[in-house]
Amino acid sequence: MAKIALQNVSVTYDIGLRNLLLKPLSQFATEVGGKLTQGAFGGQVAALHNVDLTIGQGMRVGLVGVNGAGKTTLLKLMSGIMAPSSGKLDIEGRVTSLISTRVGLEPRGTGRENAVLRAMLNGVSRADAEARLPEIMEYSGLGDYMDVPIRAYSNGMVARLVFAVSTAFAPEIVLIDEAIVAGDDNFRRKTAARVREFVADSGILVIAAHAPALLNQMCTHLAWMNGGR
Repeated sequence: MAKIALQNVSVTYDIGLRNLLLKPLSQFATEVGGKLTQGAFGGQVAALHNVDLTIGQGMRVGLVGVNGAGKTTLLKLMSGIMAPSSGKLDIEGRVTSLISTRVGLEPRGTGRENAVLRAMLNGVSRADAEARLPEIMEYSGLGDYMDVPIRAYSNGMVARLVFAVSTAFAPEIVLIDEAIVAGDDNFRRKTAARVREFVADSGILVIAAHAPALLNQMCTHLAWMNGGR
């Protein structure tokens, strides 16, 4: 049974002197939705504050709130991209995340190579990843670009590749940032249908989104975030 449990979880970013010289302190706080404290040579931004949240099997949770409220930080915690600064995070079940297009990719590798790499980072064996490559290639619509290093890809092309890989395997926990669903109108229509099918097979869905229609369609619960709380 899939489960996500956060107990008194906080996340604090350290900001070095160089960044403090390049940007106003208030801008850092705005960007991550937290409160900034300044020291002699730097500062810290508290992006999440003492979050308690339990998500169980069958729940579809929408994270809502203004930009900078902490939604993406929370998704990154659940996906394992980052760890809590304090508190306890427990995840039961294999996590498939569609929240960051570039994490875990090798810019010098081809689309084909990165498809296998990304799948393996999601807990899929190399053999299973390679077996699904034809399906991934067809769905992404990247054609001959699958044999081109992804450093030559546009953001939309990378998003297509990551989406095709992530949705090719049966999930237990699905994490989605609506911003990752990119591409032209035809691809958006394809992703909408694919997401519905993908989510239907999952134990848990957590999605950060702004669109009321999307939230009403996909979610059973909403978690409102404000200033990292």
